[in-house]
Amino acid sequence: MTGAGDLIQDSLGRWIKGYRMNLGIKTSLIAELKALQQGLILARDCHMQRLIVELDAKLIIGWVWGNSPNVAITNLIVNHGMLCQEFEAVLPKHAYREANKCTNHLANVGTNMNEYSVT
Repeated sequence: MTGAGDLIQDSLGRWIKGYRMNLGIKTSLIAELKALQQGLILARDCHMQRLIVELDAKLIIGWVWGNSPNVAITNLIVNHGMLCQEFEAVLPKHAYREANKCTNHLANVGTNMNEYSVT
């Protein structure tokens, strides 16, 4: 089973919202894309306008904010691009896995859940 989780923080690093969910069985890259999608939707629903998106998967940054040679998931990537256009500014940043302890914890908790949970 694969879980997803993410959190939204303000510019001072204070928690605003977070989510966790079970994705079922997915590849790690699909799980990263699904987690990014849910995070963007949550940020939009919280009326955020400027985002710094931190991901530990450099490949996803390249796919969403660059060019994707992966035809099999083009629709999912295009959907992310359309979501990003709803914000005033989105800055993608690579963050090493060790720096994403809260996000990783939420994803691990999500593997044991039956439903989507926002906190």
